[in-house]
Amino acid sequence: MPVAWAAEDAFSRVTGAKIDTSWPFFFNLHNGSNQFTRRIIQFLTIPSYCRSKLFRSTQDVFMFLMDFPKKLIPLFCNPSLRISLYLFDVWEPGWNRLEEFLSAASGIQRVFMSSYQAAEHFRDRLRIEVKWVPQAANSSEFSFVAKEWKRKKNIIINMGRKNRVLDDFLVEFSRKYNFDYIRGRYPGEVRFKFRKDFLNALYSARVVVVHPQNLDQPEKTGCVSMLTARYFEAYQSGGVVCGFKPHSGEFEKVLGGFPFVEYTNSCQFESDLLSAIASPEPWIAAVDLCREFHTWERRLLSIKSGHKEELPAASRVLA
Repeated sequence: MPVAWAAEDAFSRVTGAKIDTSWPFFFNLHNGSNQFTRRIIQFLTIPSYCRSKLFRSTQDVFMFLMDFPKKLIPLFCNPSLRISLYLFDVWEPGWNRLEEFLSAASGIQRVFMSSYQAAEHFRDRLRIEVKWVPQAANSSEFSFVAKEWKRKKNIIINMGRKNRVLDDFLVEFSRKYNFDYIRGRYPGEVRFKFRKDFLNALYSARVVVVHPQNLDQPEKTGCVSMLTARYFEAYQSGGVVCGFKPHSGEFEKVLGGFPFVEYTNSCQFESDLLSAIASPEPWIAAVDLCREFHTWERRLLSIKSGHKEELPAASRVLA
């Protein structure tokens, strides 16, 4: 999953840590047969300038996890490790299990969560430090420079989610205004064979559609409604960003002031979308703001500095 790889790679660049995949334990977690799974649960070791402050037998470890399997508990109780975690998908139905997991894992020092709602829920329930750090853009993909608006194509791209309300509207909108509507559950499957093909389509599109997972899979997410990497990909594309915002208020906290065409009803959405396509300057300006303030490097510099840096308010930046 590129979002986890992007976070790991950025952490390595920011801290000087190396990505270490040498422990057989990690390769055996899932019978060593799935490279995708091994990549997700590899860990990062903090470099010597940090370790020098600790006992020789102690090692600081930072891990990015999409899940928290019970097989990791023995590792997380290892007295020679001081562990920090970044957890991506902390959905409400798993909160009780996660609380048990984190309470039993004596080696964990602090936890960062991509969901504001989850971080608030756990903040006073655990003995360890819990912080909210939202997801971000993958800066290594900025080499795909957003095309000038006049060079973009009549493409609407809606990848990674399928919301029936938006989907039905966009099918009709595309037919009516001669757009190519590209949709699919995953960017690497069906429509695109390689990630670079997805990025090329993303940066060629005049319209990029985003919506949180809870709208379509509430049984999986529960109350959690959050910004995902797709929102930041959308803004780095330079296209008009539209759809639904998370109801958690994360958009306003992180991207407040960024332009967004939100669906209320089909007549309003059609009118607002056509107006945005005719005057795309705010979205073009948002590309540089996304690159400056919403990369994984920026997020992880904040973690490295003890999270003293507040999230930059886009409304202040745009003023």
